[in-house]
Amino acid sequence: MYLDTIIVDETPEQLCDRLASDPFAGFGPVEWAQPFHTIDFYRAGPACAQAMKKHPNEPRFALGTALASIAGKRNDDAKKLLAPLVAKGNTSAILALAPI
Repeated sequence: MYLDTIIVDETPEQLCDRLASDPFAGFGPVEWAQPFHTIDFYRAGPACAQAMKKHPNEPRFALGTALASIAGKRNDDAKKLLAPLVAKGNTSAILALAPI
């Protein structure tokens, strides 16, 4: 029943982790064939950007912001965020940068 549903507010960090989760962490062909199709740019972008501002040294929020940017076809923005992660050897950042 719908009345039994409890709505819990999520922090920007939680939203970023959920909405822009690492698409390369999956093992199936769908994740690898279309890695950015599940990322909602309009919701994940602002949440990840806010989380990244609050935690500038946390690479997962920079990666989430970059992934959301790729999903939103903002590849130049994504490249700026991915470059430092690639320099540090972040495998997901390397994979995200490859198709753009």
